[in-house]
Amino acid sequence: MNLRTPDAASADAGPTDPVTTDPAVLAAAARYTLSGRPPRAAGAVGERVGRTAGSGLEFREHRPYLPGDDVRHLDWAAFARTDVPIVQVFREEVARETAVWLDGSASMGCDAAKSRLARTLAAACWRMAANDGDRPTLHLLSETDRPDPRGRPLVTLDGTPFRGRTSLAELAVRGGLPATGRGVRVVLSDFLFPHDPGPLVRRLCRGSDAATLIQILSPFEADPPELGGRRLTDPEAHEAAEVTLDRPAVAAYRTRLRGLIDGLARACRSQGATFVTLTVGPSLGDLCRAVLAPAGALGGRR
Repeated sequence: MNLRTPDAASADAGPTDPVTTDPAVLAAAARYTLSGRPPRAAGAVGERVGRTAGSGLEFREHRPYLPGDDVRHLDWAAFARTDVPIVQVFREEVARETAVWLDGSASMGCDAAKSRLARTLAAACWRMAANDGDRPTLHLLSETDRPDPRGRPLVTLDGTPFRGRTSLAELAVRGGLPATGRGVRVVLSDFLFPHDPGPLVRRLCRGSDAATLIQILSPFEADPPELGGRRLTDPEAHEAAEVTLDRPAVAAYRTRLRGLIDGLARACRSQGATFVTLTVGPSLGDLCRAVLAPAGALGGRR
């Protein structure tokens, strides 16, 4: 199933992608809209705003006629009452670009429930934008054996291959982020890799009108238990190490994770972006209601 622009999209985005047509995805997209969507642009009388026309023109205000205004927008009734030429100013509804960037690195696939949530949330964000008349795209941010430096538009979310060996931070430094236009941007990742939050967030938000960064963690990543000696593997580097998960080690990890989350949140605030952390477990609907909406990542649909 191809994820299409609203011109080609319909209420049933296709029968062959069980993620995109998941009832939970459809329910979330019907109830919520992406927050931070920029206002529809307003221009001079009769001016087309944006590159793609939307559903029509919405009346905005009256103002005195100025030389060069389109006489077709003269309000003759107001002119007759006041003997002053008045024009009607309209705001054109345009289709905005919404880009959903999904981290395709191997760490996103190390937990089946985590990868499932990442796919369904990406699908929900895409469909929310489509329901709003935007032009959404989905990109898998990954470098595999044959790197694609711009990222690849996804054609299906079912079975998305999380096997990239390059972290999102490295990809951003190498200029491997998708070349998308201005508009709303949603980035889904666990952000569990060495990086300085400030430069990374600036690169992820660059060129967007509004951005939301969503961190997705498995329960083990969010709050690991004390398990004693364990052999852990870095899914991207494919390197194993003997780690003792005793109380001091777990406490140190929690402190570093809290510092990472706080750093990402501060960096997002400095860019006017929204940051939220999700832990796998609750349903998509519960996460939207109890976490994403209160954090300002989602708004209720009117």
